[in-house]
Amino acid sequence: MFFLKCLHKKYCEPHSPIPWAALDPESLKTDMESGIIRASVGSRLGLAFLVAAVFAMTARADFGPKPNDRQTFSVTLEGDQLPDVRFVAAMLCQRDRAMEGPQNMGAVIPGLEETLPPEDSDGRWTNASYRWGGKGSNGQVQFNGFYGDVPKVFRVAVYLPSREKVFLSNESTTHPLLNRYTVDLASDGTATLTRNESGRWLADPLVGLAQRGILFALAVTLVVETLVVGSVVTALKKREVRTRMAATCAVANLITLPALWVICLIGFWMGGLWTGLLIFAVQEIAVVLLEASLYATLGRIGWRPAFGVALVANAASFLLGIALG
Repeated sequence: MFFLKCLHKKYCEPHSPIPWAALDPESLKTDMESGIIRASVGSRLGLAFLVAAVFAMTARADFGPKPNDRQTFSVTLEGDQLPDVRFVAAMLCQRDRAMEGPQNMGAVIPGLEETLPPEDSDGRWTNASYRWGGKGSNGQVQFNGFYGDVPKVFRVAVYLPSREKVFLSNESTTHPLLNRYTVDLASDGTATLTRNESGRWLADPLVGLAQRGILFALAVTLVVETLVVGSVVTALKKREVRTRMAATCAVANLITLPALWVICLIGFWMGGLWTGLLIFAVQEIAVVLLEASLYATLGRIGWRPAFGVALVANAASFLLGIALG
């Protein structure tokens, strides 16, 4: 009933005549154009927000760090350079049953079974499941293309043709981002396996942040960057664009953070800590430039303040994420 009365009042009751002489054609045209622009910007922001939200929600929250797919080893003989230019190595793990040899293109060590320790409650030592690796040269050897995850606990066996001898290392553990090791062979057939801990002060927080998940990182980013954007807008005395800037910040991060997250995880997984950081730096530069352009065009605060707020906001969110990780 109330709805019908409203319709009747709007369309059936007489209205007071419009004073056409009081209307300015130029102001009417300006008002129409500004209304169209506001509607266009609002509809685009709404559509971008919807698409970005769907993209962020469909990204796997448990897409966390896995051990690097390429494990690299430097091999020495009692601290000195190997006498063999070429040698053979194997990465070993414990299984319920023995593997006849490395899968696909992995190198085979002759007489490996005779040097392995006896089976215990954790299984027997045998070849890990990697597709390629083990053909060493000039003191370097790699293993990559693992079926499933890289083993958390492993040993390394090295065969030197010049001595016709297999050297077996101690047990060690893998790290999601630190993938470089040293294997020092001893004359008694043992070997000392150590991991290069360079950069661990940064690697551990990055792993901790990745383990918290993409939704945690997204929440931290939205809170921090929205606060930074609001502070800059207030300092510039442009309160009229505060809502638009906040919406732009939210949409930009809903788009950029999931993309950066996935690309960086792939970079860290394929290249390790330092390669992953290089990819991350390139991605961050692109994100800062993109967000700065959005703040300058949609927020209308000028290019210099837009670049400054994008740079400070991204740096603050990254540092806080590392601290919380």
